[in-house]
Amino acid sequence: MEKKIKDKHPLASKLSAFSVLEKEYDISPEDTTLKQVLHHMIDRLELYEKIIIQIMQPEEFSALYECAVFSDTEKSQLFELYKRIMITSREILRSIVENEEKDMIATIDYAHTEISSVKPDMLQIIKKMKISWSTIAKKGNLGYFG
Repeated sequence: MEKKIKDKHPLASKLSAFSVLEKEYDISPEDTTLKQVLHHMIDRLELYEKIIIQIMQPEEFSALYECAVFSDTEKSQLFELYKRIMITSREILRSIVENEEKDMIATIDYAHTEISSVKPDMLQIIKKMKISWSTIAKKGNLGYFG
């Protein structure tokens, strides 16, 4: 029964991996246009951008604390990851502005591939950020945060 409902979604016939996209990007039945799917993808990329920026240029106390566990080499790798995310984000924006159905479908496929390839790296980063709270606290050497 659930499969029949999903097949009736207006985007299911346009996007070959619609069920995967629907789950990964929280696409609801009210999201009936390709632009809405692209906006959901941008939301995911903006979350990734925010995480990396907090490590690269921390402004909040929690970010100051978490960034301490990343080496300069890791931060260089983070910047390379950030560039990939920004390229994907800008490609989505270009497609939204261009507003051509065939191009938006191709962009959704491209962006999903890129986001999927970045996701494992982001999970590792988040795990390291979480671990920082127990690792640094045990050392007891917080240093100066001002």
